[in-house]
This record gives sequence, structure tokens and C-alpha cells, in this order.
Amino acid sequence: MSATEATLTPAEEQIARRIDFPTWLPAMLVKELRQGLRQRGFIAALVGFQVLMTLFLIFAVAGGTGSASFDILQSAYWVMINVQLLIVTPLRAVTGLQAELDSRWVDLMMLTRLTAWRIVLGKWFSLVVQGGLLVVAMLPYGVARYFFGSVDLVSEARIIAVIFAASAVVTAAALWSSVLPKLARVVLAIGVAFLWQFAPGSIATLFASRSRSGGPGLTFAVAGTGANWWLLVFDALLLLVVCLVGAVRKLSPRAESQTLLMRGLPLLGLLPLPLLSLRDMMPQAGLTAIFFIIVAALELARAEEPMECHWRAWTRFGRWGRVVGRLVQPGWASAIEWVMVAAAAAALGGYATVMPWKVALAALLGAEALIFPALLLTWMSSQFTQRTAGYALLLIGASVLAAISATAGVFGNLATAADRVMMLMPISSFWSVLQLSVPPPTPVLLGQILLAGAVLGGAWLRASPYRRQRREFETAPTEEPQG
Repeated sequence: MSATEATLTPAEEQIARRIDFPTWLPAMLVKELRQGLRQRGFIAALVGFQVLMTLFLIFAVAGGTGSASFDILQSAYWVMINVQLLIVTPLRAVTGLQAELDSRWVDLMMLTRLTAWRIVLGKWFSLVVQGGLLVVAMLPYGVARYFFGSVDLVSEARIIAVIFAASAVVTAAALWSSVLPKLARVVLAIGVAFLWQFAPGSIATLFASRSRSGGPGLTFAVAGTGANWWLLVFDALLLLVVCLVGAVRKLSPRAESQTLLMRGLPLLGLLPLPLLSLRDMMPQAGLTAIFFIIVAALELARAEEPMECHWRAWTRFGRWGRVVGRLVQPGWASAIEWVMVAAAAAALGGYATVMPWKVALAALLGAEALIFPALLLTWMSSQFTQRTAGYALLLIGASVLAAISATAGVFGNLATAADRVMMLMPISSFWSVLQLSVPPPTPVLLGQILLAGAVLGGAWLRASPYRRQRREFETAPTEEPQG
């Protein structure tokens, strides 16, 4: 008991218990809330937004109760909420876990009963609660708008709910990025922006096809509900869990593998396809492809090797356990097999589409595009720590070349030659085939297949030490408990 607590009277102790957090809350959440509510970032945001909204309210009152005053207060209100939830709260999460790692507090917390999941969830939920407190502090200004114009409470409640859900996902992504090297953060941000702009069935198209535009706030944060509103919730939860798993695996001990969750979650995006109409199938498949590309890039860039305990956890399930266990072991070598199996499944599923040749060829060239940078990284020194950034740079660089070749008409006579080269090169060949509506010429098709086979075969050979180690784990005698 501290000296301050010893001097408290019984009445003061009872008041202190009432204003303190209840004992049933998780310890990590209480710790983060106590620290977060006292940080300068939260206090400055709370006070700063209050001052700005007070000034806007004064300007609106000075202008009377006309439509111009309502527009000023309306715009200021929604801008402040968007900034609080989508900019301020995620920015506070960018350095959240890295500060814990640098100060070695994570090692001390892991000595207690706190697991990596409880640490990450406590920090993430604390940031979400603090964002909610900032929004609650803005509600009086929302009520003040009644004196200047009509307000639809139901519609605005839905808008705030959607923006708040988007803030939770973006905050989880920012928390995940906090454990990545700075160069990897920049490169991955560029890669996500590239996928958003050029990938078929992008996220923007996905939102536009399921909801009504209009209303204040974000374009896709709309008040309307649709037949597939549940699918937006499903995809948001999927992305949220992927980001949280990415943060957890950085803190968890090496013996605790999160590979099964990380590699299995993107594939769950295909589960709603049988329940969707033909119009919504392509956007959902495109979003799942984006999830898969991001996770595959992160998995193929990992240099860790599996431990015997990782393999032993699957051998007890028999033959099928060994088959699945081969695809979910940590490291790039196991990720190669996982990507190959996923590509084969996508090629088989393509027979249910109107262009099975395009789906099969895109699956083959997509596997080549994802595995080719990992194959190049196998010749890098073991001291090279920026594997994620190096992998992403190779993938993005070749993709940018493919985008440039799409406008190669400015080179005159070199246009045809540039197109043929880009249709054969790894990575760029995948983006080229997505633009085709008819099969490529036979020489080009054969060249694509042969080059893809060479890349996949080379990666398979480079991963042979992993398979040899896996066989050693499988044949090693099981330790019998002594008794």
C-alpha cells in the first residue's frame, strides 16, 4: 500500500473505488485506458476539437438560423467526426506496439498470465474506446444543429456506426503496422494503394455496388441498408481479424504459431459466394483476391523456420492432419506449397465461369508472380532483415512496369515488343492476362507456361531443406512421459 492510500479515510477510499475502473475489466484494458486517457495526444484532441466546434457554433449563431449557418455547422460536425475516428485514432495506434517492444515491457508482461492476444486486444480496444469518447464529446454539437435545420437521427446514427466500424478496422491495421519496420510500412502502403487502384473488383467498387452514395461523411459510409449489408460486416470483420493476427504474431513466442489463422482467414472470404447474386460475386471474389495477395506476400517474405512442436501439433490428427500441417507451417517454404494449392483450387473453380481459360491462366501466373520475389530473396544474405520491404519492392516494381507497358503506345514501334515482353515476364504477365478477353497467341501462351513452370520448379527445389526437415520431424521418436 502506498503512502497516499494509507492516508485516505474510509469514505475517501470508497469514493476512489467508485470512480476507478471495475475489477472485472481485463487488466490490459485497464492499463491502456489509464495511460491513454492521460496522454497528451488524447487530451490535445479532446480539447482542440472542442475549441474548434465552439468557434464554428459561434459563427453559426452569429449568422442566424438560416440554411447557410446550418451548412457551416453540419460540415464542421461531420469533418470533425471523420478526422477524430479515421485519422487521429489510427495515428495514435501507429506507434502503439513498437513503444512496448522498444521499452521491453512486452517481455515483462509475457512473464505474467497475459498472452499476446490479450495484450493486442487490450491496446486495440482501448484505442477504440478512446475514439468513442471523442465522438460522445461531440454529441452536444450534433444536438445544437436542431436549432438551425432538420436532422434525421436514424440516418445519422447509421452513418456514425459505419464510420466507427471503419475506424476500428483502420486502427487495427495501424496497430499491425506499428510492429513492422518503417521501410516495410511505406512499401506496404504503396502496395495497398496500387491494389486499390488497379486490381479488378476493388474495394471501392465493392462498396459502390452494395450501398447508396450520398450523405455527410465518407462516400461509402452511407445510411441506407441493402440486401448484402451483412456481407460488408463479414468482410470488415475478416479484415479486422487479419490485422489483429498480424500484430499478435509479432508479440507471441516462436513456439506459438499463428500461421493457421493468418493463411486461413483470406480463404474464408469465398464462403459467402454461393449466397450472392452474379452481380456481387465478382466484387467479393476480387476483395478475397486482394486479401490473399497481401497475406501471401507477408507469408512468403518470412524467413523463420518451423519447429518440431509446430509439426507435432498436427501429427496427432492422423493423415489429414499431416496434409494440412504441411500448408500451415511458419516460413516461406511452407507458404510456397500453400500458394500452389490455392492456385490449383482457383484454376479448378474457374471451370464454373464463362472464361475458364482466363481463370486457370491467371491462377498459374498469379502463383508465379507471388513466388518469384520469394525465390529471389532466397539468395539474399541471412543477415538481410528487410525481407518484407524487399519482397514488396520487387512485386510493386514489376507491377508498375506492367502498368507502364499498358501505355506503351507512346513508344511507337516498340509498343508491340514491349507488350510481348511484359506478357512473358514474371509478375507483369499476371497483370497482362487480366486485360485479355481472348486467349493469347500460342507462342506467348507456351512461353508463359514454361516460364511459370521454371519459377515454380526453382522455388520447389530451393525449399527442399524444409521438406527434408519436415521428414525428420515426422520420423523422430515421440518422447514418452516418465512416470
